Amino acid sequence: MSATTYRQLFAYLGGLGFAESGRKGRRVWKHPASGIVLVFAPGTPGKAVHGADLLSVETRLQHHGLLQGSLQDAIQVVRAR
Repeated sequence: MSATTYRQLFAYLGGLGFAESGRKGRRVWKHPASGIVLVFAPGTPGKAVHGADLLSVETRLQHHGLLQGSLQDAIQVVRAR
């Protein structure tokens, strides 16, 4: 399985209803329905997602009932469509 990029992660988050709210020096994604706020360091969207970011996002999404199973698997399913 190829590494998940930030571009793919952000596209997946957008599909879940998150909206990007750029703040100086970072990328902020907000999910109004659940109140989840995710903050990422600025960087190249084509770069591979850091493991800590994947784990953090996966845990938050699972806790709020927006994800069952693996985040990487969910992103791969969306990519295959």
